[in-house]
Amino acid sequence: MTTCGGCWTAKALFVHANFANESGFTTTSMKNDWGFAKVGPGGLNGTTDLDVAPRTGFSLAGTNPASGDRVDVFGYPAAKKYTGKSLVYCDGTLSTDPKKNDLTWQLPNCGLTAGSSGGPWFSGFSGGTGTVFSVYSYYYSGVDSVFGSKFGSATTATYNAAKSGGTNTVVGG
Repeated sequence: MTTCGGCWTAKALFVHANFANESGFTTTSMKNDWGFAKVGPGGLNGTTDLDVAPRTGFSLAGTNPASGDRVDVFGYPAAKKYTGKSLVYCDGTLSTDPKKNDLTWQLPNCGLTAGSSGGPWFSGFSGGTGTVFSVYSYYYSGVDSVFGSKFGSATTATYNAAKSGGTNTVVGG
């Protein structure tokens, strides 16, 4: 039997309609490639609220950083030289994806591979705390950059639904 002192089980999932209603890897789905999970008891001290769990020092961005800001990107890459079992990060100067009309973020010179999807992007990361403003979404083969959506009002609405809701929910529409 395996036990996990820092794990939670998802009880409900929350996603925005702008992602759920897309049929593939479109610009709309990439701009909205994030979601939230309502979790059951687990983690530290049996809490169900990730916002009050003693190990968290993160907040969700109310505003986005700017191109040129220094950021940190985390993930569990599982392709190439990685196994998916270790947390890996990149830090660098934020820019946007010109192939997507600058509608999504880009972190150049970051070799995180497949398996890192959903990993948080932080601004102001220091001492184990920071503000989450995106998550790892996609990469282009042969390009040493990673890409993520820009959080906005749809992200906030979905997050708020997850905090108050109890069943799987598609927000907006």
